[in-house]
Amino acid sequence: GIFDDSHNKVVLSVLLVLFCYGVGKAAIMPFHRWLPAAMVAPTPVSALLHAVAVVKAGVFSILKIVIYIFGIEGLKDLATTDVMLYIAAATIVLSSCIAMTKDNLKARLAYSTVSQLSYIVVG
Repeated sequence: GIFDDSHNKVVLSVLLVLFCYGVGKAAIMPFHRWLPAAMVAPTPVSALLHAVAVVKAGVFSILKIVIYIFGIEGLKDLATTDVMLYIAAATIVLSSCIAMTKDNLKARLAYSTVSQLSYIVVG
């Protein structure tokens, strides 16, 4: 299969990282800065960003790529799978801690959303 050759595993590992971070709207650290910056928009627009429009589309895209291109069984063989899992778990903790330090409600909501999206990616 495609995961038998060690060269293919290296290429697929690099592709996994590129896909996960290439889908920039997934808001995984360190590429999460667009979401708090987007909170300068009026409140209805901010609510739309958090509801369905943008943030869920990035996570949905990552899940579709992982399931249909790499496959659940194929991910077990890639070295970067664990690294990506640790990055997503660190994003959960760090963005939750950052959210607790924010006085602005929109900024707190933005970092909380980054944390919740990382829960989906970890799952």
